[in-house]
Amino acid sequence: CVLETFSCELPDFYIQQMLLKNSIWVNLEYLSAESWVSDFHAKPSPHPTLAITKHYFFPGFKIDTGGLIREANLMAKRVAFINSQAKQTEFWQKLGIANENNLIEESIKISLFCYPQADIASLISALETVNQPVHLFIPFNGSITIITDALAGSKNNNCNEIHKGNLTIHLLPFLSQADYDHLLWACDLNFVRGEDSWVRAIWAAKPFIWQPYLQTDDTHIKKLNAFLDLYLNAATPEIKSVLHESHLAWSKANPAAPVPLACLINHLPDLLAYAQQQANNLASQPDLATKLVIFSENLAKNKV
Repeated sequence: CVLETFSCELPDFYIQQMLLKNSIWVNLEYLSAESWVSDFHAKPSPHPTLAITKHYFFPGFKIDTGGLIREANLMAKRVAFINSQAKQTEFWQKLGIANENNLIEESIKISLFCYPQADIASLISALETVNQPVHLFIPFNGSITIITDALAGSKNNNCNEIHKGNLTIHLLPFLSQADYDHLLWACDLNFVRGEDSWVRAIWAAKPFIWQPYLQTDDTHIKKLNAFLDLYLNAATPEIKSVLHESHLAWSKANPAAPVPLACLINHLPDLLAYAQQQANNLASQPDLATKLVIFSENLAKNKV
């Protein structure tokens, strides 16, 4: 089986070799919640001149799509981490974050991973005025100028920790996948972007705000709305309103509307319960790798 990704267009000489070996050809596409994904998933695309067919495999959130990437033991690992004070303490220590008297656990913990168009400065200003301690964790390097600009003039003696009102900002090194998962699991609210961190936030079963990759003609907003329609289908009107408004504000569907942070924070317990419910629902479906193997094996059987 030859796995092509994102319609990258394989070289002609490679396709010729696939033809000689009677290879299975699968193109793994981008993740989207749009309704057309179900219609196009698993569809064949015959080569225009050669006797070989490419099949499209679309990741997705519905049972009739290719599913989501998820390791077999991921959910169990998350539960073990959440239920272990020792594992969480070890994680904070690994990041070099002091946690005297469990002050981190008793605060609101937020992770931030975003694209440059995000209004980080406004988010930080709003978090400064929250009436309880907030810790904001930002995987960071010096090349991310939007974060540098937002924090201009704010650095303390400890250049990786910044205090602004009730807000403490932690600038983290870029993390391994395992440590990034731990950060998502440890936080009360996660701002994520793109595709990979979006899926990991879903499996974290914590409230999150997703920022899709910016596209022309507001195509990213259409993708965002498609996901929200699907993800929030079982939410109460109040939860649906809070998450819908927050997501659209963060992606600037309405440039004049700020993220309703106070509302988000006030509803964190209900948002947590809903995130857990949706993570469990999605985890009841087969994962992407399992579906991909079954799909490829079925294609191979049909070739015999």
